[in-house]
Amino acid sequence: MENLVFGIEVSIVGLIVVMVALLLLALILVGFGKVLAPEKEKKRTGATAKSILKEPAPEQSNMQLDKSGEVVAVISSALSLVLDKPFRIHQIVPDADGGQSRWLLAYRARSVQLRRELAFYRRRKNR
Repeated sequence: MENLVFGIEVSIVGLIVVMVALLLLALILVGFGKVLAPEKEKKRTGATAKSILKEPAPEQSNMQLDKSGEVVAVISSALSLVLDKPFRIHQIVPDADGGQSRWLLAYRARSVQLRRELAFYRRRKNR
């Protein structure tokens, strides 16, 4: 019985020591983050995110998607404004799979593979 009580005491002391060490490590990391982080003293001119969000959105029927990248430019500038970080799109590359889901392509490839295996199995069975 004494061994059981001693084991529980050691476990509790060990957990307390680990939690205190983790708390000290977290405090040290937060301190370094505050000291080494760049200050955000950028002065923005023009519209702010709040004024943009208060404006009514244009009707969806009047908006037409174009391939020239105008919509992408508008989205990237909105992200830059809302996130308060410079945001730039370097290149727009279309999907090689024609916009289809990777899961759908994997399913189709697997189904073709299963059909081939079934056909091979049937040919061997009929011999």
